[in-house]
Amino acid sequence: MVASLLDALADEYGTARFGTRPAAFRDRLSRAAGDEPVDAFLRSLAELVRDPWFADCPDYGELPLSQWEALARFDVVNAFASQLPTGEYDRDAEAEARDLVAMDHPDCHGRTADLAGQLQRVLYMFRSPAELDAAFAPVMPSVTSARLRLLLDAVHTHFAEQH
Repeated sequence: MVASLLDALADEYGTARFGTRPAAFRDRLSRAAGDEPVDAFLRSLAELVRDPWFADCPDYGELPLSQWEALARFDVVNAFASQLPTGEYDRDAEAEARDLVAMDHPDCHGRTADLAGQLQRVLYMFRSPAELDAAFAPVMPSVTSARLRLLLDAVHTHFAEQH
């Protein structure tokens, strides 16, 4: 579908109808094409989109998670997971997680809701806890499947009891 739209726009280029498109659009398109004619540029983009290799994107097993990507996408998860006890002391991990999640109460609908969304995303990204742990170990060692499940349970408990 996208390739067809690019071809149609290439066909329209140079016509009176193309001239009615917003100037900002025409300028950006011209800059994107660079030295190449705009209609040829659009057709080459359409061919790239049609290329069967275009849709073949690597998954997390083929393309490891980078530090900057992890921090940009899962900053709230990292902040909470890194504050959980590591088990070296004889503390109740569930109680610690509940206390950690409750710290933002009563203004918890923002950051705690963001935490819940990020937790769900991370947990659903991987087929198994081992894959999740292996992906995050080099970039965010405190982000483990067990810790994320503990935090998610604490978030659910908090919202069920307090809201």
